[in-house]
Amino acid sequence: METHEIVEKLVKIGGSEWKKNEMHRVYFNDFSERLGLHVQLYNTGNISGATLNGEHISNSEAKKIIGRLNELKVWYDMTTGKLMLKNDATRGVTEEERGIIIKGLRRQIKEAGIPL
Repeated sequence: METHEIVEKLVKIGGSEWKKNEMHRVYFNDFSERLGLHVQLYNTGNISGATLNGEHISNSEAKKIIGRLNELKVWYDMTTGKLMLKNDATRGVTEEERGIIIKGLRRQIKEAGIPL
């Protein structure tokens, strides 16, 4: 499979292509949905309600989860053909959250016919 075909498929499942010098990556950012976190917002941008996998959670818990997710960087490295992850260990997502996100991405990538 050619590089541009892989990029197209990764973008179709929610990725965003990025190139700089010798680096060529497709980043993924929609971690809230991958975890099953859904938030409703006021016009101010503050959280007015939240659920995690269909169960109500507090607005402050939702804000904490979103804060942790912002520390997570996940990309498909076009040079190596590997799914990569960078997580600030002091503020990053939990092992369980990371597992859910990576497992879901790996499944989607394999379903798209892209080698890992």
